[in-house]
Amino acid sequence: MKKSSHMLCFFMFFTLLSSCERADYTYEILDTYWDAKRNTTSGAVIDGNMWSAASRSGYLDWQEAVSYCKNLNELGYSDWKLPTVDKLRTLIRNCSKTETGGSCPVTDNCINNDDCIYSEEECRCDLIYNDQEGYYSKLDDHWLSFWSSDNAWDSDHAWVVYFGTAEVSYFSKDDLMHARCVRKAD
Repeated sequence: MKKSSHMLCFFMFFTLLSSCERADYTYEILDTYWDAKRNTTSGAVIDGNMWSAASRSGYLDWQEAVSYCKNLNELGYSDWKLPTVDKLRTLIRNCSKTETGGSCPVTDNCINNDDCIYSEEECRCDLIYNDQEGYYSKLDDHWLSFWSSDNAWDSDHAWVVYFGTAEVSYFSKDDLMHARCVRKAD
């Protein structure tokens, strides 16, 4: 009888415990973390350009990214714009192929395929899994893709920089990426 009452108590306790609702703070914790991370990059000045934090809303299509930067009021400034691919490349580090002046031929002047023969191998480095000093972005320690303001060969595609591999690539303007806005530093 003693054994069965212990079993009954255990069963009732387990049932009570498992029926309790627990709050899930996962998204609140992640949002707080990302807000803190993105705010550390707000106002960084590199090569005479001031950079905003990465877009809080996260993924935007190209038109939303243009609008986001045009309407951004951050650090008391409202003259932000979506950067060109050349300006985005100034944020790349540790990848000589895609850093400014590297062998990747993609620049603001790549208006059509004749102006710029694009090679994926020439415009990316290996994926980095850890080693904080090895990250490809001068501003972030996580892998994000950012829109540029430049069309890539046609008006339906734009150049993007993905910092997970320091890749300069192009995507449909309907795809979803992040935005990091730029303005001339005072």
